[in-house]
Amino acid sequence: MKIYSGNKIRNIGIGGHSGCGKTSLVEALLFNMGEITRMGKVEDGNTVSDFNANEIERQVSINTSLMHGERKDTKINLVDTPGFSDFFGGVVSGMRAADVMMIVVSASDGVEVGTERLRELADEYEMPRFYVINKLDRENVSFMDIYNELRERFGKKLTIAEIPLTSGPGFHRVVDILKKKLYTYEQDGSGKFKVEDLPEDILSKVAEIRNNLVEAVAESDDELLEKYFEEGELSEDELISGFKKAVLNRTIVPVLATAATGNVGASSLLDFIAEYLPAASDMPPAQMEDGSERVRNDSESLSGIVFATMSEEHVGELSYVKIASGVLKSGDEAINVNYSKSERIGQMYILNGKSKKSVDSVHAGDICSLVNLISTHTGDTLAAKG
Repeated sequence: MKIYSGNKIRNIGIGGHSGCGKTSLVEALLFNMGEITRMGKVEDGNTVSDFNANEIERQVSINTSLMHGERKDTKINLVDTPGFSDFFGGVVSGMRAADVMMIVVSASDGVEVGTERLRELADEYEMPRFYVINKLDRENVSFMDIYNELRERFGKKLTIAEIPLTSGPGFHRVVDILKKKLYTYEQDGSGKFKVEDLPEDILSKVAEIRNNLVEAVAESDDELLEKYFEEGELSEDELISGFKKAVLNRTIVPVLATAATGNVGASSLLDFIAEYLPAASDMPPAQMEDGSERVRNDSESLSGIVFATMSEEHVGELSYVKIASGVLKSGDEAINVNYSKSERIGQMYILNGKSKKSVDSVHAGDICSLVNLISTHTGDTLAAKG
């Protein structure tokens, strides 16, 4: 199995108010990464992220679930968190594993209580985040209305990265503002698309939106701002590198467009995640219990946080672990630094919901599950013994 580390890993937390369509969006992302052969439906009880019997019966996400796939030679870890307010503790634990938060908003409902709470939690954790306006294929919806509501509630850092050509039934075309390209999706749920030049009749509208994005990037960096004032523009390289830095530093919050159940926008969303969002190695050093710091790469000593614990029939207790630094291998002996207890690392898995792939090692920045740890529970830190 291919080994991923550091700059080849994206850890994306996914949250939203119950009913925003995030579970369906996860299905579309997994389908377009080739991890599943058909998209499940919440009402059919066959989605990857909602596999618990209570979740299937209630048709809501209750537990944090882990998924992954590959896009553009990059591993994308998806940490799906509960949307229903009764299970908000799962959001808190899931966000400990994520580096960037995707906040999904229904185009039909706009900003809701869950949207507000996720934004507040992302602020508390000082997390980069972006918004996905979903369900743009519904009747009487407007991308710009929801975008303006988000911007009014959450500030002028919100910047359009994608815009639908039209919203409502039949929505299947998305404009990539950075690339100045039009993604036209098949309307058969396949997620297939073609990339085209922009139609003449929208050039001026896109130019205005893109100019706002360029200005936001320039304003996020003193050197770029000085050049922008002097020359009135940024090079493509300056724009892209400045955009990525601004997202990492939370001075820009991108907004994108999808219709998950129709599988429209998921592929361009995956490209956006792989190309523009912070890598695991871009994140600040991990803070250890003794006050020391660990840089997020393989050469550092092992450190990892157990961010959730699940019980599974016929398997036992699964500990979800984010490897902050170093490499964890099956057969290693690690130390629970909270209680000075030794743990022998046995079976290790990477997950897609309840589906497991056995692995021998997990590298800095990646996420895995460990089976039947003796003394280690949610919130504990593992480190190299000795």
